[in-house]
Amino acid sequence: MKFNFLIPLKTTKVFDNSNWSEDKEKHELIKENLVRTLISIEGAASQVSDKVEVNVFVSGHENPLTDMEKIWCYINIVFVGNDFPRPTEKSLYMNDKELKKTSAIKELKKTMEQNKEESSIVMLLDADDLVATDFFHTVLSTFEEQNCDDIAMMSGYLCDKNNQAFGYLNGIDRIFYRNCGSSFISKVKLEDLEIGGFVSRLRNHVRFHEQAKDASRNVYYSFEPTVLYLVNHGENDVSERHGEHHMINFVKQYLCSVEQISQVKEKFPSLVL
Repeated sequence: MKFNFLIPLKTTKVFDNSNWSEDKEKHELIKENLVRTLISIEGAASQVSDKVEVNVFVSGHENPLTDMEKIWCYINIVFVGNDFPRPTEKSLYMNDKELKKTSAIKELKKTMEQNKEESSIVMLLDADDLVATDFFHTVLSTFEEQNCDDIAMMSGYLCDKNNQAFGYLNGIDRIFYRNCGSSFISKVKLEDLEIGGFVSRLRNHVRFHEQAKDASRNVYYSFEPTVLYLVNHGENDVSERHGEHHMINFVKQYLCSVEQISQVKEKFPSLVL
């Protein structure tokens, strides 16, 4: 079985005086967040290397990994380049993300066709969120035991990086998939990756589960927390749109217990504060 992550990546350049220019600080921050995410995937993949092949399609304008010497042993990383215009203002961020998702889907479909694969597992993942060490164990067993087409994550962890604060959404008082885009996993066939197919029709993560049901798919709502939503790290979209204190206060509402913090650090070793 192949598991494919689709990661839309923000541009590492800045728009100033009607021109796009290099910004070393922004480049390094986006790279740092992406590498942390990839390390979390690599760590989880190392636990199931005999069961699943993990591919990561990173879709962006610039590839911040070109100067990296790190060797990835358990994941295959494919950079998908884009030449459409970069977003010049915050109101265009989400459209930029959708376009990059679309190009990643197209590349995945092309890869599957070349390899004569008829099905795989797909997850849209933000370039700063983390998966737990038991992510694949949990997800693969859930698909097998529940015989479902999709998994919607009811619970998950939060981390305010700059303030070193941890939160937990238990799926009852607050639902994880309504707050984090890295929260929906699907078994797909080649036809689902067509233009206008199921995956391309997934818009707005709050409604992914509804859109799946509209397509007559069997959605399972999981309370197993296997993803961490990382915020307040300098390049978070929500913080840019609503202000830094919006996410700081959000994490404060759902702070972890001492025991839960210990569990978070064990499940997400790539999170070094």
